[in-house]
Amino acid sequence: MKSRYRKTIAGFLWVVLNPILLFGVHALIFKAILKVNIPNYFLFLLGGLLPWIFITNNISMATSTFVIQRDVIRSFALSPLALLFSQTLDNFINFLAAFALLFVSLLIYSSSINTTLLLLPVAVVLLLIFTLALTTILATLQVFFRDVQFITQFINNILYLLTPIFYAPEYIPDNYRWLINFNPYYLIIRPFQLVLNNYSEVQIGPSFLTAIFISTAISLLAFFVWKKARRKIYYFI
Repeated sequence: MKSRYRKTIAGFLWVVLNPILLFGVHALIFKAILKVNIPNYFLFLLGGLLPWIFITNNISMATSTFVIQRDVIRSFALSPLALLFSQTLDNFINFLAAFALLFVSLLIYSSSINTTLLLLPVAVVLLLIFTLALTTILATLQVFFRDVQFITQFINNILYLLTPIFYAPEYIPDNYRWLINFNPYYLIIRPFQLVLNNYSEVQIGPSFLTAIFISTAISLLAFFVWKKARRKIYYFI
């Protein structure tokens, strides 16, 4: 974090300012101009957009970690995962700072405090586990297939429009609902939206169970991918 903000004027403020500005632009377009009719829309947008920014930004920044840091990995007795995890935790701290600032501001503005907010830390932990595991898989594959970062960027650009982060999932016709039912990003982000909008426990329970299943499955896959490839990484980077 120190190296990222060295010799900058605003420093850490740039990282917090970026998601806040994106949040403001989305809120202006979809709430003020397009008049999207979703209760507590600002909280809904917060629960969808900021986790999305964290996932995609981390994938974009950390997928090439092993390749970019090849000299460090070869020169020191350091696990490559340590570099990847430190990058992810750096981005996670930035996410928490921006999320907390907007969250507190919106709570004061909306006065919407409910017991479901107690589940928010669980949603945050699941988001971190999922993002860390997915980035581990992509960073490992990037060592052997250098176009992984371009493919993931292309997929993320498409998923941005297909993931209900600034519109409600109810807006999607039934015959296209499978696009979000099999979207892992949405399945991880959905608990944030439900908790912040005070949905019923009937909706929250299955959503958290699905998020737990997805994060666990991706973590197991990351473990097996890393276990199989970790010794070959030093020869391919």
